[in-house]
Amino acid sequence: MPSALRSLLSIIQKSVDDIEATFEKRGFDFPSLDEPPSERDSIRLEPSVQAATALLTSAAYQLIANVQLPPSYIFNSLFGYYLPSALRAAMETNIVEILREAGPQGMHVREIAKKAQVDPTKLSSILCYLATYHIFREIEPDVYANNRLSSVWDTEKSLEEIKERQDYKGAGQIADHIMTPATAFEDSPERSPLMTALGYDKGSMWSWFEEPSNEMRLRRFGIAMNGVNSLQPPDAILKGFDWASLPEGSVIVDVGGGIGVSSISIVRAFGHLKCIVQDRAMVLKLGTEHCQKLFPDALSSGKIEYHEHDFFDAQPQTSATVFLLKQITHDWSDRYVTRILQRLRVANASTHFADLSMFVHFNAQERTLAHMVELLAGTGWEVIRVYRSDDSGGYLPQIVATPVPSPASVKE
Repeated sequence: MPSALRSLLSIIQKSVDDIEATFEKRGFDFPSLDEPPSERDSIRLEPSVQAATALLTSAAYQLIANVQLPPSYIFNSLFGYYLPSALRAAMETNIVEILREAGPQGMHVREIAKKAQVDPTKLSSILCYLATYHIFREIEPDVYANNRLSSVWDTEKSLEEIKERQDYKGAGQIADHIMTPATAFEDSPERSPLMTALGYDKGSMWSWFEEPSNEMRLRRFGIAMNGVNSLQPPDAILKGFDWASLPEGSVIVDVGGGIGVSSISIVRAFGHLKCIVQDRAMVLKLGTEHCQKLFPDALSSGKIEYHEHDFFDAQPQTSATVFLLKQITHDWSDRYVTRILQRLRVANASTHFADLSMFVHFNAQERTLAHMVELLAGTGWEVIRVYRSDDSGGYLPQIVATPVPSPASVKE
């Protein structure tokens, strides 16, 4: 019987063979971290490659856990916070943008530090640390260049346009938040760790984003959310729920739909459907710009509309065929999600509900299936189907629910 190490090694070897075989069929070698992005990157999104990648990654992590001495493994885990701290330092000093201008030949840390206006000795330690995690490439001692990993957060903006990130401040408040009596059981988004860190008491993170001084941060957040969507194949929203089965003229209400990424994908694939994206006014402004750039025909034809709406208020779309809630319920605690679901339940007695399923930003949470079923049942919805994600995580799990016979009342 093979040892645990040999079994894991076998999984890794087979996964590598499967990945390389797929690339070879397309006439390519697997790309190096040091090579620029190219057309072959799309091969990574193929289901067979994603499945092999997920298996390889899991086996590799388990192999590391097996071979390291337990004290060493725990020590490294405990001090893992140095990695996000180093990443934050690199992001806030705009190292990626500086190295982009330097090109593939890279730049000496003294020149990088001069442009970033930081101490070169300290920056050298940070970049060396990140390079050991394969983030940035050390071409020769103290000479660094971008690679595929570091380039992920390239804003492609000038240094003057880039402002500091805020979410790390909230992460630093988590421990105090859960241990302080005044906030230990607080579920209001207005009193989340992030709002405490920012010293903002006028509302939630969303209202903070809408402050005039935060316009660039709001735009950056929209770009970041679009980037999160790019972690999945473009057709991810089309998997699971049978959109094609909806009759001609069906209306999908994309509740809290942001800039409309999901709606654009749906209408592109199923032209007989119409999508209404609901969100806050400033977000919809960005959404309209986004749709005008990617799919202007959908706007001009009325296949996609952007409507300002607060989903805690009465739902105005009373003839929707589907209410789509993609990755928004995790932004809110149970008390607030209950109100959202009740509003949707009262709006229409014959519609479907589809949920594609944080604490730091919103005082919210991710939920198990059982938890979500309980929330839905308590607000007048019955789960009729669950679509699990595929093995590669190529699309999000989906929960489909229909109204129960008696509408749930909304408590004011």
